[in-house]
Amino acid sequence: MGSGKDINTSGGNGKDAGETPRRHLSSAERQAIYRENAEGRAGTEAAKKRKKRIMTVLLAAAAALLVIAAAVGAAKLEKNVWRPARQYRKAEELYAATDYLAAYEIYNSLGNYRDCPGKASSCILENARKVTGRTEVTVGDSRTMPWFSIDGDGVLSFNKDIYRGGEHVIIPDVFDGKAVRAIADKAFFWAEFMTSVEIPASVTKIGERSFFSCTGLVSVTIPDSVAEIGESAFADCVRLEEVRFGSGLRKLTVRAFKGCYSLKSADLPEGLTVLESRTFISCLSMTELRLPSTLTSVGNSAIAGCDSLKKIVFAGSKAKLESMLASSQENTLPEECEIEAAQP
Repeated sequence: MGSGKDINTSGGNGKDAGETPRRHLSSAERQAIYRENAEGRAGTEAAKKRKKRIMTVLLAAAAALLVIAAAVGAAKLEKNVWRPARQYRKAEELYAATDYLAAYEIYNSLGNYRDCPGKASSCILENARKVTGRTEVTVGDSRTMPWFSIDGDGVLSFNKDIYRGGEHVIIPDVFDGKAVRAIADKAFFWAEFMTSVEIPASVTKIGERSFFSCTGLVSVTIPDSVAEIGESAFADCVRLEEVRFGSGLRKLTVRAFKGCYSLKSADLPEGLTVLESRTFISCLSMTELRLPSTLTSVGNSAIAGCDSLKKIVFAGSKAKLESMLASSQENTLPEECEIEAAQP
């Protein structure tokens, strides 16, 4: 007590009495802290990588959308602008080259593009003039000729019940803006009032039974454009005396002229290969039949019942014709019938 020295109440460590003593971390604690820090850094890196991946995916998706949008836009331009323009130019070239039917197909497919409707109508008219060789062609429509109708393929039908014309029927080259390309099946079926018919040179096919039992029909001219005459097309036209066949005929089908009692002769063109069964069966007044060299087959009963037949003129060999007749049934010729062939 009497020395005069201060007494150290801090325990002799030189620190203030109020200061908390510093404790050293154990090895396990330090390792735990290191792990937490490492995990934190790893989590941050993983988050950065996830964000980077997401951004990459988003950028790729955006780029893909841009590519798709560009492709769609290009496709629309191709469909609505470039392709029609190319097709229109092609149609103009075809029209200038007088290939009117090909030009028509393109103009018609383009719908209301530019002046295509008018161009299509012009093609039909010009083609009708081209195939007929006439400047003046017959053009009709539903208003002036309501008894006719036509489908999208140019097949013409006829309604005899509302017909107000005469005995000579004129089939138009063009009807309702479409070229008449075929006569419909049964179009003039049992049109007994008709004595003659004018078939336009645009027609390529005469349908089945199209003139069946037109008992007043006396004569008919088949244009060169007609390639096929359908089954029973002129069957039972009992007053039909004369048929002028065009050079383009390639198919004359079953019973085409069956029972044409007044038909006096038939001169079939080169290119026809088959005379089908019952084609001229019971043509009682037929005296002469001319057959092309291209004929390869005569069907059963093709000329059966042609009791007045006096002469068959064949552009091929007699042996070939006799062989064709012998191979078919019921084509026995009348005794007085002679075969006149170009070759033995």
